[in-house]
Amino acid sequence: MAKRPEFVLASFKEIDGRHPWYGAPATWSAILSGYVLARADVQRNLFLLRTRNHPLPIPANRKELTRDAQGWYSLIDVNRALVAISMAPTMGGRLRRLLFRNEPVRVEIEFTKGSRKRYRFIPSTAISGLMMASLPTSPSQMVDALTGRAIYPVTRFRIIGSGLPEYRISSVALVRE
Repeated sequence: MAKRPEFVLASFKEIDGRHPWYGAPATWSAILSGYVLARADVQRNLFLLRTRNHPLPIPANRKELTRDAQGWYSLIDVNRALVAISMAPTMGGRLRRLLFRNEPVRVEIEFTKGSRKRYRFIPSTAISGLMMASLPTSPSQMVDALTGRAIYPVTRFRIIGSGLPEYRISSVALVRE
């Protein structure tokens, strides 16, 4: 097994409409469990993380979620959890991918204060789990998330986007310790 680096340098930047943690969710899950904030420069959007003496356990207990009539999945009283979304392309989605680029799929998130954000995600990476419980929306909130301070938690989410008809959702599960 390869030794992990002692330090990781990170920044809080959206790419192609994706939350920074949704570009490579499995990588961020490993970083958040194995590293702690050493230094932060919020103005320059740089975060230096160093290895934890004892990594946090990666959540493993699964609970299937059900959606309401408007497609929302509830996340009341959830801390440090991932949402694993299992999606497979439909026959039409596979055909479209051969000929064109698939349309985007997004997650719409509602926070406790009532505000909402939409982030694009890649369906094939969502099975490893998208961070949902306390999702930072700015570099200053990233500091809070990395130091364990409370930020506005996510109360519910739904899967939307023009590319959604190209996929079949087989399961949406809450994964926690």
